[in-house]
Amino acid sequence: MSPLGRVAIQAGSCFGLALWVGCGAPESSVNDEPAPRVKSQPVYGGIISPEENDAVVELRMPPGPEGGSSRTCSGTVVAPRLVITARHCVAPYVEGAYQCNAEGGYNETFPRDPPDAGTVGQPYDPPDQVEIRVGQVAGGNEPALGEKIYIMPTQTICKNDIAVVRVDRDFPVAPRAMRLTEPTYPHELVTVVGYGLTYTVEKGRHERHDVEIQAVGKSELYPVGRGAYDRTFRLGQAACPGDSGGPTLSDKGAVVGVFSIIINDCGSAAAQNYYTQLAPYRDFIESAFADSGFEVIHEPGTEPDGSAGAPSDSDGSGGSQATGGSAGEATTSGIIPGRKKKKDGCTIGVAGDPVSGNRGDSTRWASLLLGLGLLAHRRRRQVK
Repeated sequence: MSPLGRVAIQAGSCFGLALWVGCGAPESSVNDEPAPRVKSQPVYGGIISPEENDAVVELRMPPGPEGGSSRTCSGTVVAPRLVITARHCVAPYVEGAYQCNAEGGYNETFPRDPPDAGTVGQPYDPPDQVEIRVGQVAGGNEPALGEKIYIMPTQTICKNDIAVVRVDRDFPVAPRAMRLTEPTYPHELVTVVGYGLTYTVEKGRHERHDVEIQAVGKSELYPVGRGAYDRTFRLGQAACPGDSGGPTLSDKGAVVGVFSIIINDCGSAAAQNYYTQLAPYRDFIESAFADSGFEVIHEPGTEPDGSAGAPSDSDGSGGSQATGGSAGEATTSGIIPGRKKKKDGCTIGVAGDPVSGNRGDSTRWASLLLGLGLLAHRRRRQVK
């Protein structure tokens, strides 16, 4: 890293810059917590994803504004003709240098280069510029073509990086369920799947099991979030360029988030991967399903009571947009309890906006241990 603490952000095959401020911790650390538990090979290497995960599909789009080759992303079939993916995958995206802040805007003190770096345009029109293929190695397969693209309003990669694509035919795979009625939590273990770089000789879709969620950002479902952008969650070394829009899957196989950006090189131990949570966008997702005539498949064991709501207008608008129109209204819901969460330590801030942590518990434990040590030392002296 440079003396200014800049680290690379990659969105799909796109690049930018951001600034992270820690609490005097090493650059690769997360809060004061132990190293995350990654129970399989390095994420960027991955293992070949089996046929049972054929609901994770490959998206190909036209080159970006700078030209070059076609773009590749990942997505997940969530209805016979619907795929959920990242917003920046289905629209022109401007590469360059920029900083995102915690709330999903730009850090205006950092000059964007070019001046519109990080900008996300309107969805591809006509939508059939988005080609979606099924298969572990999907390149030669007949594509389904985009018929309608649903988006949350935004002009930046820094927020609302989620989209739903309706295609012109049914997919020959079973759709995946989604987690829409409760948030993700820190320390859950998830599976990462996508078509991005793997640094292996095997082509096609790869996956990584038992990757720990390190931090969860704030949302209406989870207002105590910290250490990640709003309505996202953060993994360590996990995905690579080309995995954008690909899912994290819960232990029940449901989609809980879609891949948005990487900070640092994806093969680095300092890599930080951010996924847009699905639950805060429940109204948006359900409106796309209703407009397309499909029923939502919920994660097993979850109940669709109440509504998670979409972001308010200050965060991007409570409605959805599509290449043909669709709408949804934002509502609120309380935090859903029931999962054990680890105590927070010193929390890092995002893009120059540090978030202070509560160190009271660790301070009290340190004082207690010091006192016990002094007591033992005195007793040894008395014995002598």
